[in-house]
Amino acid sequence: MLKKSIIACVAALGALLPCSVDAAELNPHAYALQRFSGYNHGGYARLVNGQEDLNPSTSCSTAVQRPSINKEMWVILRDDNVATEWIEAGQKKGLQLKDLSVNGNDTNPQQIYWGGHFIGRAIFESTTGQVTFRATPYSNICPTGSATYQIKQTGIDGEWIVYINGNQALTISNTGYSEALYIDLGLESKDNLNTFTSGTYADLWQRLSLSNTWTNVSNSPTAVTDRDANIYNGMNSTYNSSLNRVTLTHN
Repeated sequence: MLKKSIIACVAALGALLPCSVDAAELNPHAYALQRFSGYNHGGYARLVNGQEDLNPSTSCSTAVQRPSINKEMWVILRDDNVATEWIEAGQKKGLQLKDLSVNGNDTNPQQIYWGGHFIGRAIFESTTGQVTFRATPYSNICPTGSATYQIKQTGIDGEWIVYINGNQALTISNTGYSEALYIDLGLESKDNLNTFTSGTYADLWQRLSLSNTWTNVSNSPTAVTDRDANIYNGMNSTYNSSLNRVTLTHN
């Protein structure tokens, strides 16, 4: 869950509201990710070994109840000095907010453990005058193997759809955006005790152009930049345009 102006809580537009977090939670969060910069209508990627490569010493039955580590893709709709708005999808292991799409009026949501696919979005809501983050678990806990994620504009003004493994997982309407600024791909950790398999990767990275054509991000390698931030244990991301792959490593 990204990024600068809002981090996993409800924020007033232009300013953070007080937000109670676990004492172990990193603030700001740590990121090992690569960014494609360019207007787009969406992104697509395959995350290789989602659950298997996150906190490999734990399982669903012996889950560590601490802030999560996420391997995911973000489509950034807005990123300026006022607010950041985005849609994200990927794999999570650890604590996350309860599903805010069930009760958007809950400004102090409790956390639950989740290991599996999830969808998040931070969108300005005119009814509340706030950018609100909402998180939704998807499918069964602890899926195995690799998975594909697609976030795309539908052609309807302000509407986006998230697909997981080719299945329509969530429709997000009235975002106010029919195009996006960036596509980020990589890993986020909220706790400096989190671990992951060094060398895990995401590939098949694509962008949907404004003419609604899917193209490999590797066709525009100079548009990809390193966005690692607040790292610990030597967390690092690299992009290989020949393989169209983001690789994630640590010490």
